[in-house]
Amino acid sequence: MTIKDILSTAYTALSKLSKNKLLRVLQSLHEKYIELEKNINELKAENAKLKEALINQKIKSEEKLGVKSFLLTNRPVLPC
Repeated sequence: MTIKDILSTAYTALSKLSKNKLLRVLQSLHEKYIELEKNINELKAENAKLKEALINQKIKSEEKLGVKSFLLTNRPVLPC
């Protein structure tokens, strides 16, 4: 199916609607678009928070690993 076919089918379907029904369809589509846009923005914000938490978790993990590595490599030698 080509874009031309899609547009032709959409035009045929929409041209059969009365002006009031067409207006209601457009309003409904607009409301759904706004709702989806809001959901996308919420998901983007949540994603940003999760990325920040992951970065902080990685930093803490690397800091702990660094301390353990430092302690293992710089242990005092006990006399025998």
